[in-house]
Amino acid sequence: MDLMTDGKVFKAGTLNANRVAMAAAHATLEILEEGNGEVYKRIYTVGEKLMNGMKVRNYNDFCQSSKEIFFDFRTRMLPRGVYIRPAHFGELYLSAAHTEEDIDRTLEAADEVIREMKRDKVV
Repeated sequence: MDLMTDGKVFKAGTLNANRVAMAAAHATLEILEEGNGEVYKRIYTVGEKLMNGMKVRNYNDFCQSSKEIFFDFRTRMLPRGVYIRPAHFGELYLSAAHTEEDIDRTLEAADEVIREMKRDKVV
């Protein structure tokens, strides 16, 4: 930080000096620290459940997957209330608001879509 203070390193950003953004960030960090960071343990637990339920075996298999099949899968998940980022890597983001029930519904939707795609002879 001293390098920025001395002017040796330039740092710019949209919300750098925005007091409201700083107050919101500070309040968020205080909430996340409650219960000794319990929220992170809960996010990890539901995230692990999601990862295990989606059954991605390993990174190499993932990299060899079909973009066309992925985008078909993604499109079929949308009407079921599951948004997957429209990029081939298809990240699913979790937040403190997600519950185990949300993960269960997501995994059920994925199973339905995969069965539907098999029936349609897409996979």
